[in-house]
Amino acid sequence: RHRVDGMHFEVAGFTNLSRDHLDDFGSMDDYLSAKRELFTNKFSDSAVISVEDDFAKQLLESLEIAGVGIGDGLQYQLQKTDHGLKITGKQNLELKIEIGPLMAKNLALAVIMLLEAGFDARELTTAAEAMEIQVPGRLELVGPGLPHVYVDYAHTPAAIDAAGRELKSKYPELTIVFGASGDRDPGKRSEMAVAAAKYGDILVVTDQHPRSEDPALIRKTLLDAALQQANSDRIFEVADPAEAIAKAVNITASGGAILWCGPGHLTYREVMGQKLPFDAIAVARKALES
Repeated sequence: RHRVDGMHFEVAGFTNLSRDHLDDFGSMDDYLSAKRELFTNKFSDSAVISVEDDFAKQLLESLEIAGVGIGDGLQYQLQKTDHGLKITGKQNLELKIEIGPLMAKNLALAVIMLLEAGFDARELTTAAEAMEIQVPGRLELVGPGLPHVYVDYAHTPAAIDAAGRELKSKYPELTIVFGASGDRDPGKRSEMAVAAAKYGDILVVTDQHPRSEDPALIRKTLLDAALQQANSDRIFEVADPAEAIAKAVNITASGGAILWCGPGHLTYREVMGQKLPFDAIAVARKALES
């Protein structure tokens, strides 16, 4: 809340809206209302809306500022190709770049925002193809060791679903390591476990940021939900996250992959009012080396 007070944007972009921060906003409608304020004259001149759900449709249809949409029948369309991605519609360009589906959507939104701001399509193509695509902590491959380990910031049901779907399409076996944060919307925890069970052949439930809550109770909620979706022999409980990723490395086939949801780019864990140093990338790398 109030993070952009006093600022004004030439173009504002909308990716999607999924369950998060309900401990603060109370309902998805209230969450959308808070987001909607960014797309008003108070904060922005124009908008680019990626239309993938009803929330985005509502936002696009109710805009009081100039706006365009990305999606079927709208001003722009996005197509993932074997060599990158293609943007068609109001303006056209093709990027020859190695990129996954998740990051392709984010990159396309950013490029279209710049197109709408008046930047030249050819200059944008050159710049996009030359830049470093990997965002720290977003499906970040830890290293060349096997099995491949990816660290991601996914901490919502939709984010776990999207990351799991992308990796499951690339690997024959996927292990998902995940936990849930304390002092945050407890209602999403079961949904997170369901999303993990949807794509994970093996699940390792661990601690994340318990904050002031009992981490064992958080894990129990995740485990109870996971056990309704998968056999118990596929599910492991390992409280310590360093031991959890080591367990995942030991039980995952070399040709498979591990998705570690939650830590992302952060270099700490929040436990009982303290921020304890914890670098998931370094911890995962150590697990692979040992």
